[in-house]
Amino acid sequence: MLINDIKAKLGGLGESSAIALANEINNSLLIIDEKRGREFAAELGLTITGTVGVVRQAYEKGIITKDESLVIIESLRNNDFRVSDKIIDDFKDNIG
Repeated sequence: MLINDIKAKLGGLGESSAIALANEINNSLLIIDEKRGREFAAELGLTITGTVGVVRQAYEKGIITKDESLVIIESLRNNDFRVSDKIIDDFKDNIG
């Protein structure tokens, strides 16, 4: 799929480029937070995660501590990172 085709559907060059690249690379993991982009990537069958998912994986792999992961999540929320309360609550409920 060409980047211009994706851009025509999504409008954003950044998300479109990331989706196009992930679509070209086998077994890639696309890190994307924008809802329309995530939905489109899922339709293409791409494996996706978001910023909160990256923080969760860093915690699960022992790269950061539970306290550090919570500080990161709160910092994101305090700096206008748009994420639903459900995603944050799920994150907090599912870490050690």
